[in-house]
Amino acid sequence: MTIEFGLLILGAYLVGSVPAAYLAARLFRGIDLRQYGTGQLGAGNLLRTTSKKLAAPIVIYDLGKGAAVEGKQRLRAISLTDNVALATAIANDIGYESIFKEQLVNLLNEGDVVIGLSASGNSPNVLEAIRYAKDKGAIAIGLIGFGGGVLKEIADKSIVLSSRDYGMVEDSHLILEHLLSRLAKARIASGL
Repeated sequence: MTIEFGLLILGAYLVGSVPAAYLAARLFRGIDLRQYGTGQLGAGNLLRTTSKKLAAPIVIYDLGKGAAVEGKQRLRAISLTDNVALATAIANDIGYESIFKEQLVNLLNEGDVVIGLSASGNSPNVLEAIRYAKDKGAIAIGLIGFGGGVLKEIADKSIVLSSRDYGMVEDSHLILEHLLSRLAKARIASGL
């Protein structure tokens, strides 16, 4: 990796995470991050202070809002972890492994992009959703750790980290997400 690429990743992480982390802490926990943990407004402090479960909504905020370009159509980005009532109903009535797939039944269009986040690459609920998405003509992307697992085999494209440390994998996913968001914004701005 070149120094420039490393700085780009770091810059995307630091700049992109501040507003989303602050918003996520306010919306989901009702707290001001400046008064907790390190007192910083970044994603790292958000995750230390609240929960790593807020990573998926941060991805969505950055893709839906952070990648927006004035005068251009925005990306349609939805987090399947946000609707706790629906996820609980699906888990109770159908099964936990179906909490994401069943939401996609209502939302997915052919050609959509579905991103599966899994540290191990073997999360049954993520795998079921990715299989369903591919069956319906969506493009499946995996952000994976632990060398890839099953998700690496079924996703159309994957970014696979070799680390077997959950914290490192999840933090790396946030960095990669910020980079992807910046790249999406650049492509939207250029009309591609």
